[in-house]
Amino acid sequence: MHHPEVQFAEYLRQTYPSIVHAEVFANHEGKRALRRVVQLLDTNGDGVLAPSEKEQASIIIYGHSWGASQAITLAHELEGLDIPVLLTIQVDSVHKPGHEDAVIPSNVRSAVSFYQTKGVIHGRPHVQQLKRPSLPPPWM
Repeated sequence: MHHPEVQFAEYLRQTYPSIVHAEVFANHEGKRALRRVVQLLDTNGDGVLAPSEKEQASIIIYGHSWGASQAITLAHELEGLDIPVLLTIQVDSVHKPGHEDAVIPSNVRSAVSFYQTKGVIHGRPHVQQLKRPSLPPPWM
């Protein structure tokens, strides 16, 4: 409980118990986090995500340091499954070898990156969000 990320998750659980599900994963637990997100979205428990289950997703992913890098990797993996992400929050994202944390995938509606300019390790100062493809109006 001494990590701010864990404290924030607990705050969200206590403040919004009926509408928020918050879990914390270590930066090396990306596959476990992905499995858990898919499990939570599978509301009928059949092991397959229907388009309606994906559309109901209201996912916010946040992380710090290598965890911020892992958060973007998770967003990329969700993009591969056609699962939308409302928001990613990176706090002092530090490039994790084998990960691409500077490019926000197109399934992410909004992204924010907070970083410090002082100290031994500096967070990534710039991220680029890929443009989502333009969709035709619903009446077409």
